[in-house]
Amino acid sequence: MITAIAIGIFIGLSLGLLGGGGTVLMTPALVYLGGYPVREAIGMSLAVVGGTSLVGGMFNLHQGRVHLRAASLFSAAGMAGAVPGALLTVHVSPRIILVLFGMLMIAIALMMLQRRETNACLPEHACQPGRCVLAGGSVGFLTGFLGVGGGFIVVPALIHFGNLDLRRAIGTSLLVIAVSSLTGLLGQAGQVPLDWSLIGMFLGAALAGLAAGRLLADRIPTAQLKQGFAWLVLGVAILVIIENSNG
Repeated sequence: MITAIAIGIFIGLSLGLLGGGGTVLMTPALVYLGGYPVREAIGMSLAVVGGTSLVGGMFNLHQGRVHLRAASLFSAAGMAGAVPGALLTVHVSPRIILVLFGMLMIAIALMMLQRRETNACLPEHACQPGRCVLAGGSVGFLTGFLGVGGGFIVVPALIHFGNLDLRRAIGTSLLVIAVSSLTGLLGQAGQVPLDWSLIGMFLGAALAGLAAGRLLADRIPTAQLKQGFAWLVLGVAILVIIENSNG
């Protein structure tokens, strides 16, 4: 129970501060710390991340920190990609899924370590439909297949393809993550058993972490947080790949 609460709070903090992050650790945590099968861990991760992101996204929408055009394009494309990703998961070996998950974590960590943020906020029409739909669909597929909300993929994609500043990208990403995660969960419905009592515990802790993250968002340097988290993600990714690469 203590582990579940700690992981949930960490996920909420990361979502509140950075618009993503804790999700890439939740599935490995459920597998290695909770002892859950990979596919069940993916389903629980989608449920917790989706619920937490929805609450955070609505708060940011109220605060005017959501780019509605980008959110709509990314979400629609994400829904289209999440369902086939979730359906494909049950046909792939759990060991292969974890290796792919670790490779994705490495890519995300390196992207976080290398990226420099921009504060330029461009107009609403700056989000080009073709590029945003392609990026959103790709993120949605990864969401359904690997059980990641995609925050650290969505935020850079919103900055690069949607031409958003960091603050609006974080707020927008939460709504995109919510739609993609909950769609991916629907794609897995009936295929794997889910522990809803544990999901409720995770969700409650994550919402508490989300609230704390919002309070800290303007007080802690974002760049330092992202670097520290990137190294943590990188370390976990290497362990996951080593653990599963030899069968």
